[in-house]
Amino acid sequence: MYERILVPLDGSALAESVLVRARPILTRPGTEVVVLRAIDLVPAMFPTQPLADLNSASMLATIQDEVEQYVERQVETLRADGVAAHGIVRTGSAGSTILDVAASGDVSLVAMSTHGRSGLARWVLGSVAEKVLRHAQVPILALHSFGASGVEFEGKPMSVQKILVPIDGSPISQRIAPHAIELARTFGASVEVFHAIESLTGETPVQTADVEVRAVRDEIARAGIAVEVVCRRGDAAGAIVDHAEGTGTDLVAMASHGRSGASRWLLGSVAEKVVRGTHLPVFLLPVR
Repeated sequence: MYERILVPLDGSALAESVLVRARPILTRPGTEVVVLRAIDLVPAMFPTQPLADLNSASMLATIQDEVEQYVERQVETLRADGVAAHGIVRTGSAGSTILDVAASGDVSLVAMSTHGRSGLARWVLGSVAEKVLRHAQVPILALHSFGASGVEFEGKPMSVQKILVPIDGSPISQRIAPHAIELARTFGASVEVFHAIESLTGETPVQTADVEVRAVRDEIARAGIAVEVVCRRGDAAGAIVDHAEGTGTDLVAMASHGRSGASRWLLGSVAEKVVRGTHLPVFLLPVR
């Protein structure tokens, strides 16, 4: 399902950590990894260089050469581990470049750190990562660089034993099911289909959940994945984050555009709050 994975880097160790943490996905047979580095010629990236020098032919050539060497080193490291990989270097703003390459290169997944560094700039939600998350047309695996305590994650492959799949009871949000199955098979994980409601009655969670929620559970179960439905009281974003953080969830996988009555799960609403509110990896499926 994820045959061509785009990995944007900014030259920092924090951004590069995705190459290690997402290794179980990047190293699957038949997968091609595209390492992308954007050259954004803005003063913030080169604080010690006079502005005029950034536009000189010699400076541009030097930067281009350094960046190409950097990308080739990352590619060679992947190839040494048996990964089919190649690099792309483009000039332009990071967010726009990532989106352009993702849209034009048959990319099936973008795997990126949400806290890389580029000179004095940071890939924080509200900057590069936010732009990509809001406008990408392909699935995104967003990996936070720091845990709940503010400590940087160790550079080791992510281990996923339980995947939380929030469903808002709409047919649109059901589209996450095939991706949840694919991720569960990749990691050998079980799945919890999660539904947030305002109040719980004496009924069991499965009886309370919408038809669409049970349909997602059944689709995942037919694929041979261990799955259960969990319902919790509360607003969607808060309930998702609280449950994920408190019950041993390793990955949250959700559609970034679902519907629940008159409201919408838009990035900027539920999905954005989940990405902001948890330190866990989040897989987002854009539904337009």
